[in-house]
Amino acid sequence: MSRKPKRRTRAIAGFANHPNATVPGQSNDKQGQSGNPAKRLDERKAKKRKDTERADQTKAYAGRPVRSRPAKPGEPCAATHRQVIPTGTVDEYTAMLPPVTPFEADDLDINKHFHQYTDAHVQSASAFIKRSGVCRFMTDLYAEAKDNRGRKETIPFHAVMVALWLIATDGGNLWMTNVRDVLFHKMSATSRVLLGITYPDRPTRPEDEARDDRMTEADRNWDEASERTVARTFARMLTAIDPSVLPKNRNIEWAELEKQKRFLTVAQQQLRQARLDWVCNRLLETAFRCLPRKVRRKYRGSGCIDATPMPLYSVMRGKDNAFCSSDPDGGVYGHTGDHAEPDVLSRGVFWALEIHLIVAVDCSPGDRQWLPALPLCMTTDRPGFDPSGAARRMFAYLAQVRDLPRKWLAGDLLYTDQKPGKFQDPAREVGYKPVLGYGPKHHGKQGTHRTGFDMVEGAATCPAMPEHLVNATVLRRSKGSDGRPLHEHEVWIGDIKSRDDYLMRTHGKEHDGKQRLACPAAGNNPTARCPLKPRSMEERKTRQPNGKVVDARLTINPTEHFSDADGKPLLDVCAQDTITVDYNEGGDESFNRYRQELRFGTAEHQTTYVRLRQSQEGLHGFAKKHAAQALDNPDARLVRGKAAQTLFAALLLAASSVAKIRTFLRTAETSPQTGNRWVLRESLDAALRTPPGDEAPDPPPGELPAAA
Repeated sequence: MSRKPKRRTRAIAGFANHPNATVPGQSNDKQGQSGNPAKRLDERKAKKRKDTERADQTKAYAGRPVRSRPAKPGEPCAATHRQVIPTGTVDEYTAMLPPVTPFEADDLDINKHFHQYTDAHVQSASAFIKRSGVCRFMTDLYAEAKDNRGRKETIPFHAVMVALWLIATDGGNLWMTNVRDVLFHKMSATSRVLLGITYPDRPTRPEDEARDDRMTEADRNWDEASERTVARTFARMLTAIDPSVLPKNRNIEWAELEKQKRFLTVAQQQLRQARLDWVCNRLLETAFRCLPRKVRRKYRGSGCIDATPMPLYSVMRGKDNAFCSSDPDGGVYGHTGDHAEPDVLSRGVFWALEIHLIVAVDCSPGDRQWLPALPLCMTTDRPGFDPSGAARRMFAYLAQVRDLPRKWLAGDLLYTDQKPGKFQDPAREVGYKPVLGYGPKHHGKQGTHRTGFDMVEGAATCPAMPEHLVNATVLRRSKGSDGRPLHEHEVWIGDIKSRDDYLMRTHGKEHDGKQRLACPAAGNNPTARCPLKPRSMEERKTRQPNGKVVDARLTINPTEHFSDADGKPLLDVCAQDTITVDYNEGGDESFNRYRQELRFGTAEHQTTYVRLRQSQEGLHGFAKKHAAQALDNPDARLVRGKAAQTLFAALLLAASSVAKIRTFLRTAETSPQTGNRWVLRESLDAALRTPPGDEAPDPPPGELPAAA
């Protein structure tokens, strides 16, 4: 064990008697930090203990169980309660072992035996691929690009895709060797004929080989040639949909790689990217439509957008490295807010592609879930590169799917910070209504319009709203010296409710980013009283729930700067009954960026946001689990390149979708009145005590598959 900590302790103890050391209780530092190293060390330890206690108190207050904390002195912990099984001498242990009797095993069959797919199973996989239309699409593109007819293919594109789909649904490795084995060793000759395979069979079937015989030259040549043929067929299949210009499988300098890249214009790259996205999203849509029609009709159009990394089988090379990675289409994935590559590569970063994904979620109210969360649309790119562009590519595909409704779309803080013209506006154009969380920099007032009203956490409000209501979320998230929030959760909920009286009212529907708004004290039926709107001050008695007939409206008290010396309102929102707001006017993007149809902090907003975000994170965990599709395992996807890896991701996500549908149909209850199927949801009570945007929600129980 290293002795450095002991030497450090002795040095600190020796310095404690130095003439410049401070007297206990005094400090030379202006901020109150001791000039004595021994005392500073004690202060740091005390601060660390105090911070840990505060964090535990905060977690407990937020409704989450405390699952980790340092043990107190004398408290039971792992160091004192771990099981220890002592091992005695060899003679003592031999006496405990059962007798080891001699036996022979050299006559056992150790040949490789393949499990067989039935003809019905192969036909089902073939029907899935045909229904998607991706093979016909890629075959036509390849035929158009060919200069000459050439030899007839012996392994069609359709056969390769069927084999890949069978492997993905079984949770196998998407290797070309496994594709070859599926096509020639795991299905019958009848299935091979139906798939159009004319490649000759292996001279000797693996199960017919003698146990101790050496592989023949003919069999070895067939194994190598058949694998190359499958790999070439797969490469030809991707030729017309691969947007990458960089060569793969070469760890060379970027200067040399630049000379070897193929030429594609920007328009050609965009076209091939669109083709690749179309192929992948057709697979996801085909899997989604495996839901029975009655179940699928319960989908109301809500979804969640997020990005998740897909590690690549390649050595990581940073952006400042003169040498390229063997898969140069990837990038360094960092655990920062935008997932971009950090300036300094540290532990925890890895080489990956980023999958951008929209997940279809049932967020209807109540404790019944009417359909599972399923991947709906996807695309890939380097980590942290243009997330709003990836979102627009997915929106473009969904805009063509006419029979799918669109309603709420949730996203984490990465999407809150996007420019509205690149994310929020395109989302609204295709029919989505953003449901966003806000981080510390988004709290409170987010902007003031030229007409005078304020944007407060996504809602247009009266400029005279009290300061404590404007900063309600700031006070809820800020902590005092005891580590507890300045405002309790119930106080925050009450403040959010009190904002209702100050909300601007809408007049008519929004059109082209323009909306008519009215002050709550304006119009013929004002909901509040304000001295700047004399008509609103007239008494309007109404019957209250307790039976009394009184004027219970709130009285707004604007400050002096809202009017001139003669009492005339200075702001348009105060002087006019209605105002027309152009959210894109004047280059101020804060209004379009932050505004939401669901009011931030309300029960409906919190429930919708948490339901959508939990379902997204749960799907990520399900697809990455090594007991299922193992999307997180780069060793299962050895073919390099953006097109190959994106297609593999689509197959694995589609297989995850089918697995979730199968589980849902087998475990769901059936309503006797309507015949609709449903499963019981978990309660969100604990998650709803945290304002949306504080942190990513945990995946709901039951989303992760059991270990195999």
